[in-house]
Amino acid sequence: MARRWLFAALFAWFPVAAGAAEYVDSGFFANEVAAGKLPPVAERLPSTPLVVVLDGDRAPGRHGGDLNMLMARSKDVRMMVVYGYARLVKYSRDLSLEPDLLERIDVEDGRIFTLHLRPGHRWSDGAPFTAGDFRYYWRDVANNRELSPAGPPIALRAGGALPEFEVLDQTTVRYSW
Repeated sequence: MARRWLFAALFAWFPVAAGAAEYVDSGFFANEVAAGKLPPVAERLPSTPLVVVLDGDRAPGRHGGDLNMLMARSKDVRMMVVYGYARLVKYSRDLSLEPDLLERIDVEDGRIFTLHLRPGHRWSDGAPFTAGDFRYYWRDVANNRELSPAGPPIALRAGGALPEFEVLDQTTVRYSW
């Protein structure tokens, strides 16, 4: 599988003020959109995008600028993912977990986690981001001894046991312990 980035998450998550009529695109993509190589931002978003409501001391940022970093070794560029990765959940201002790429997460008895993806997310190559990507990771990466000699990450183990993994539909997966 070719390395792909979550397209909607990285390039079209731009927050809008509550009640805004349209989404704001980055000027970075203006030439590609004008040439018809990339659809307008509204067509790159999932069907139910996460809309950030700006309140209190939060205000819209500006597109562009420079990121200056000090990296001691060339392999430290791997830290760049910290500034551009997509996440399934995030912390709210009160430090509780809430959906980010996920549309919602259902937790039963603290041991059954059902993840509902936002329909319409895409990878950078335009392919849909679906439950099949979770299946691929679980079956072909995490449980492939050649790629992951220690098996799935320790964070997925409860009492040493791995979860049962299920794909429920195109946008829903479940981990049960």
